[in-house]
Amino acid sequence: MAIRIILSLSLSRQMFYGYKLFNL
Repeated sequence: MAIRIILSLSLSRQMFYGYKLFNL
């Protein structure tokens, strides 16, 4: 279960950074 949470967190973080860069 812990692995699942970590994976989801890393994925959301990547999406957030990508969105930030795309906006810039």
